[in-house]
Amino acid sequence: MIDLALLLLTAAGFACLCASVARHQPALFGRALPKRRARILKRAGWSMLALATMLACINFGSGYGLVEALGFASLGALAAMALLSRATRQNARR
Repeated sequence: MIDLALLLLTAAGFACLCASVARHQPALFGRALPKRRARILKRAGWSMLALATMLACINFGSGYGLVEALGFASLGALAAMALLSRATRQNARR
């Protein structure tokens, strides 16, 4: 169960970080977001990644927890990039 929570937290964190980048916003939202909203998304993304790291360290210990957190961060980044790629392709077809 903890593994699913880590995967969802890291995927959501990286999705927020992707959405905060001005270059990706037209593909995701159809327009650029205001700077304040992009800053909120960036803080939310980093907070989710930090929370996932703390959760992994609490449950698995600091040594294995960091390894676990980095592994799930890699999977979360892969999932976020796949979703961003799909959104870009769907917008290109429209």
